[in-house]
Parts: sequence; C-alpha cells; structure tokens
Amino acid sequence: RGGVDCSGDVVGAFPGGLSEEVVGTGHQLYLNVEGEGFEEVAGASGLNTALVDGRVGVMGSQIGDLNADGILDVYIGNGGPLDGEPDQLFLSASEPGEPLFYLDASPLVDFPAPDDGHATGFLASYPYRTHGTSMIDIDGDGVLEVSVVNGGPSFRDDTMREPNRLFHFDWTEPRRWLKVKLEGDGVHVSRDAIGTRVHLVGTYTDGSELSLWRTVHGGSCFSAHNTFELYFGLQHASDVSSLEVFWPDGTSEIVTEDVDFDQRLTVSY
Repeated sequence: RGGVDCSGDVVGAFPGGLSEEVVGTGHQLYLNVEGEGFEEVAGASGLNTALVDGRVGVMGSQIGDLNADGILDVYIGNGGPLDGEPDQLFLSASEPGEPLFYLDASPLVDFPAPDDGHATGFLASYPYRTHGTSMIDIDGDGVLEVSVVNGGPSFRDDTMREPNRLFHFDWTEPRRWLKVKLEGDGVHVSRDAIGTRVHLVGTYTDGSELSLWRTVHGGSCFSAHNTFELYFGLQHASDVSSLEVFWPDGTSEIVTEDVDFDQRLTVSY
C-alpha cells in the first residue's frame, strides 16, 4: 500500500500520495510495457480474488518461480507489528504468450506451525505476523523453498513466540530448471554481481521462442531477500541455447557452454 515514485517521493497510503480512487482497493501489480509506462493488472491477473479482511496489511511479500514455469509467483506475507493475518500464495497458471493469471494456492501455506513436542504452551496463536520471506533452493533439488520469518515487537511477549516457517513443495511432475551464479571481480562489478541482468534464450515446446530475464537484486521483501543465485524455471521449454549476461558496468557476454536443463552454472566477470 505504498511505494516510491521516480522523484523519490513516497506515494500510496501516505499524505500527498495516490488515493484509493486512483489505484483502487486491494493489491496492485504493475507490468512494465516495454519501457513506455506501466499497466496495472492485479485484478485481471487474479491477485485480488481472495483478499484478507485485515487491519494491518502486507509486510513480507516475495516473488519467485515456485512452480518452475518461467513466471514469477507471489507470496503475500500479511500482518504488521500488532496483528497477525493469514499469508497468501498465488501460483501462475498462464501458458507462454497468454495474459498473466494466478490461482489462489493459499491453503498450501495457511495453517499453523506443527507442534514438534518441544514447543507445547510456548508458540503464539495462529495467524502470525510475517516480516520477511525468501525463496531459495535450500536442498539443491531444483525446486525453490519458501522461508518465512514471523514475529512482532519485543514489548509484546506473544509476538516474540511466533515460529519461523520453511515450506518445501513436492510437485506431481518433475520440474525443469537452470540456476546461474554470477561472480563479479570486486573492482568493476561487486563480488555478488548486484545489478547484473541475464537473458536466457531457448525454445518452448510449441516451437515459439523462449525468452526469460532475471536480475541480481541486493534486497527484496521487508527484512529479507532472495538468493543471489538466479533461478530459471523451464517447465514449458524444449531446449535452452544461450545466456546473455549484462554486467552493471555496461559490458556483456554470451554464454553457450553447459547451458542445459537441470544445471548450475557459474559465470565470472
């Protein structure tokens, strides 16, 4: 419910920001239209089909390709410092070339943490207050997990007892993927290669061109960020041919060796 415009002024739910008459209620999702402007598609994409009727709203949201279809999915972490609210999960259900559309998969994550026998009488009541969310392939099986950090202010004993969560997804069909770890030289490009963009080129199963872009970010989500390793979901791909790497110092290179399914590549500046 807030953001930053190009001038650096805060907009959204703040004085002088955009009113609800302008942006509407619920979530907003803006797609970049080839650099010419932005199109708001939250309603059309299905992100507002199941709004949480809460008083605080979103804090720990994150995006990542959980079902490996090449389209980024959305985890909406709800709950502010004083009130817990159920989190939501939206998984992409679009075919390549179709308008963006999401299905509400919140039941996959909307349940209290199990009591392992060591926390009886200690855990706070559900729902929790989500402050940070990360999507990363922790166990290295090519499928992203979701790590969720919960809790509230230290002056509230109950909020300090909220458990963190780790969600592991088991898909019926095996996922196809490619992971790319970028390494800067520490002089021209930072060691973690923050700001580097990678363009993956290949072919979809219907014969059309596959084109996926990913960027190395230094942070995303409140109190969290995803791994520096870029993840390309290739569930709808028939082949992948090359990677074009755009380093933040303005140089670029094309990688063709070992660009294949279910691989982890390291590309150094």
